[in-house]
Amino acid sequence: MNQRTKDLLINTPMIKVSKKVISFNDNKSNSSTNLQISNISSVSVRPYPETTIPRSIWVLLVIGCMLLFIYISSDEYERDDLLLFLFLGLMFVGISIAVIYYIVSGNENLGKFMKISMNGGDSYFFTADTLFLEKMVSVISFCIDNPDKNKGDTIISVTNSRILNSPMVNSNGDVSINQ
Repeated sequence: MNQRTKDLLINTPMIKVSKKVISFNDNKSNSSTNLQISNISSVSVRPYPETTIPRSIWVLLVIGCMLLFIYISSDEYERDDLLLFLFLGLMFVGISIAVIYYIVSGNENLGKFMKISMNGGDSYFFTADTLFLEKMVSVISFCIDNPDKNKGDTIISVTNSRILNSPMVNSNGDVSINQ
């Protein structure tokens, strides 16, 4: 997820779904937002995009390997003159491997987010536990598709990972599509 998308990530304790409107307060910007359900084009759960390893790191790794190869393939008598190649080669390879490891390990724990896309092109991003995000999408989609079955306001407590007063949630808090 790029920085612009992270800036749009909504920090809200609760989402309220009524027959025609989805409402939430964004704690980050201290604003209240109402989305008209008829203007929502999609609701989905997506993984955060992985950070790519910059080309400059790969170039640095190749240059470091080339410097080490030059040092290793030189005669014993020339090696004293090429100690700078050894030092720079080890440094470039070490830095490159450390950066690659940092990026790869960071990509393993990215998680997911919920995206609400509007017909006008705006998007709203929410984050929570991955399993709860799937429940949120199911409940919001059901409420959008079946406004008559939504008797009252469905409350999605993002901070407590609970869904209240939903026609899809049973007494255990599990989402049940059969209801």
